[in-house]
Amino acid sequence: KMNRKLLLAVGMTIMAAAVRAADVSVPVPTGGPANALVEEARRLVQERLRADHPELVRIEIEPVARAVEALPDATPGGWVAVLPEHNLLAKRVVVHFESRRDRVVRRVPVWLAVSAYRPLLTTRRALRPGDPISEKDVVMRERDVTALDGTALDSVEGLTGLRARRYLPANAVVR
Repeated sequence: KMNRKLLLAVGMTIMAAAVRAADVSVPVPTGGPANALVEEARRLVQERLRADHPELVRIEIEPVARAVEALPDATPGGWVAVLPEHNLLAKRVVVHFESRRDRVVRRVPVWLAVSAYRPLLTTRRALRPGDPISEKDVVMRERDVTALDGTALDSVEGLTGLRARRYLPANAVVR
């Protein structure tokens, strides 16, 4: 009997953790008054990314599930959006909305999951350390640049004389 209860408790804990992990990445059906703040945040982030990074060919912005559930019932009227000063080219971005009424400042965060794509050089085949990289080994493919750390090559001009420093699997971004 004790083992059954223990197994049930462990199973419930694992299921709860899986639900918590899953609900962050699932697109949320936004509706109601909070939808206005989410849509305004999405519009502001998209405009800023387009202005700062004209090389982007596609931008996908989804609200983070748990953050949307916590939003108050509000409309953009009366709220001032505060975008972060730093680069918005990140997986998660927060836009704060501030409201000042009767000397009380209320600040509401709207979290967004961002994917921004641009053409980058990727490997056609796997390359071993020390292998020379030529134009035949690479192809331009659209990749999410928010997932990259560092810079990546976006033209074949920079390939002359390059060799793979580490193992590069097929479809890897060339940096």
